[in-house]
Amino acid sequence: MSTTTQAGTSSVKTLYEGAECFQVAGDTIASAWPDLEPFVFKWVTVSDGKLQPQDVFKLISEGLMTALVIHTEGEIHIVALTEFVQYPQAKTLRLVGFAGKNPLLTLKFMPAVEDWARANGCDELETFTTHRAKALMERMGFEDAPFVYMRKCLFNLH
Repeated sequence: MSTTTQAGTSSVKTLYEGAECFQVAGDTIASAWPDLEPFVFKWVTVSDGKLQPQDVFKLISEGLMTALVIHTEGEIHIVALTEFVQYPQAKTLRLVGFAGKNPLLTLKFMPAVEDWARANGCDELETFTTHRAKALMERMGFEDAPFVYMRKCLFNLH
């Protein structure tokens, strides 16, 4: 990660062996983007096509989404894209997507995400995932919740 990437970000928590988690928000995304884009591209290529890297850049720059970055000595390991969801009875941090060099490092990343969520008034974390990631999500302490089924709108009912 370049020194310009770190400018204006805030350290969330030191995790292990010198690793740190930083928030990259709207005012710092332009300088951080060259370092983050490969990670964003990695997860959008396996997503359902609702977001492209340029969409993520725009959402972060507008303050609607945040990137959390775990790195050691300038080497990025994991990038998590997050957004806040305010339900009537709870505030939730939604993990929109995450990618990294080693998915098992995500296990070490989760305490920092939880700390950041709590610091921002969240009661819980949520994410949508594929069946392939189910075991990893359970290892991170996520509980199996109702499935989300999607269907494209095919018919004009009017």
